[in-house]
Amino acid sequence: MNRYLKITHTGRFSGTVTVQSPIRKKARNGKLYTVFMIDDGEHVIRAFAWQGQYQGLNHLKHNVTVYLTGSWRQKGNNSYLNCETIIPSDALPVAVSKAQNRVRAMIASIKSDTLSQFLLRVFSDQALLEKFMTLPASRNHHHSYVNGLFIHSVDTAWRAFEFTHLKTDEKDVAMVASLLHDIGKIKTLADHDSRTYSGKCIRHEDITLEVLAEHLKWLDSVDPLTCDKLRYCLTWNHQKERIPKHMLAEYIKFADHASTASEVPRNQWYACHFPALTQFV
Repeated sequence: MNRYLKITHTGRFSGTVTVQSPIRKKARNGKLYTVFMIDDGEHVIRAFAWQGQYQGLNHLKHNVTVYLTGSWRQKGNNSYLNCETIIPSDALPVAVSKAQNRVRAMIASIKSDTLSQFLLRVFSDQALLEKFMTLPASRNHHHSYVNGLFIHSVDTAWRAFEFTHLKTDEKDVAMVASLLHDIGKIKTLADHDSRTYSGKCIRHEDITLEVLAEHLKWLDSVDPLTCDKLRYCLTWNHQKERIPKHMLAEYIKFADHASTASEVPRNQWYACHFPALTQFV
């Protein structure tokens, strides 16, 4: 049973579903594909996954729960889905149930189709995602435990998600940038709370664009303006540039520090001056 199927007016869909009766077939043109059924709570819908045309799982099993994205089509009285991304539900950033619900709520709230697809492309990168979900956020400062990087990132993004005064397009960028603001740490932090060689000589912010290079290249090809805003928010250095060119970068920094303050007593200055930011909900 799917709980979060989202179909937009542009014919895009995304949601968590249970795969039913997957069958691998070959089309007349020789192309391989998998057809399976999903239940959206009201109808049983047929879904297609064409080999070489989607990212994620190669072999689907009956009753496995996955997160799907793609395009939706109506043919007569029947609806069908062409899958572009198929991710195991346990591979999404869902280390804890609260974080799972928050990430899904944020993804569902993103109005920009391109930013939503960008985020899902990042989550389809299994090598990146595994480290993002398991590493600590720091060695001994805040969220310095297994899954800490993921939990801190989600907490920061959730605070940005709750900024009610931002315009829709600004909130979308703020959420995505907040969720990925520490993604460079997958190159600077190693297991057992130690630093990599890169982490000893390079700031994690300076590696962020490198980590996301492939996905940012795609975003730049479809929405260069949004991509530039995202790049700026991800790399803004408040120590070198006191007043940011995009104020979104300042909001993200506040949310980041507020999340840190929720765990580090000596950073309670933010709790005193920005109570709305530091309240954990």
